[in-house]
Amino acid sequence: RPEWPAMAGATVALTLAVLGQTLQPVIFGHMIDALASDGSRKERLRKYSLACVDQACVVALGCVFTAIRAYVFNSSGVRVVARLRLNLFSRMLAQDTAWFDDSE
Repeated sequence: RPEWPAMAGATVALTLAVLGQTLQPVIFGHMIDALASDGSRKERLRKYSLACVDQACVVALGCVFTAIRAYVFNSSGVRVVARLRLNLFSRMLAQDTAWFDDSE
């Protein structure tokens, strides 16, 4: 149960990473539009450069959110499994001695 807040945060990070991935084709379209637009070469290059910076920022943020998600989900999973094993082992040790006898 103590992993729920962290896993909720990881789910938010997952959502933000996916939103970033869905923005990439849109920004790539802006890059193509900048190159194909009317205007001076300098203006087209400026628009293209801004779109490239936008694309780089979206990719970088997507990588950060993906890393956060992976770390939190993996570490939460490790803690859940450790807690389950500890509970199982403590319950096994609490059993009566006859529980360990071979029934065959």
